[in-house]
Amino acid sequence: MKVSDYWETTVTDTRIGWSDIKDRLCLEMVATNLLGPAHQHRGDRLFWLCPFHDDQHPSFEVNLTKKL
Repeated sequence: MKVSDYWETTVTDTRIGWSDIKDRLCLEMVATNLLGPAHQHRGDRLFWLCPFHDDQHPSFEVNLTKKL
């Protein structure tokens, strides 16, 4: 499965706001496609090893409720 299979949008303005985009996509699917399966689940929060630094404990978080 690819993110593009589930998310389509038509640009009708010169700018698309982040809130419009995040309401249309599944952040869990985006992170899983980029980082693999989540290392930890805590309620509605998912954690991965951070791709931006050498991480010993999962610190990259996706909050499904807040869409962050």
